Amino acid sequence: MPAGTGRGRPIMCLRSDVVDAIRYLDRTAASQWDALPADFPHHKLIHHYFTSWTATER
Repeated sequence: MPAGTGRGRPIMCLRSDVVDAIRYLDRTAASQWDALPADFPHHKLIHHYFTSWTATER
């Protein structure tokens, strides 16, 4: 995972929860972000982290 820049809002959820949600989507082959169980953070937050982390790999 990329290190934080120290700018912006403070992190309100654990990154491990975000990674667990992304792994859940991968493991269940779910293609809908809003189909995440309520145990995970909000699907828009998960999608934001996913797109920002994968954009840095290119």
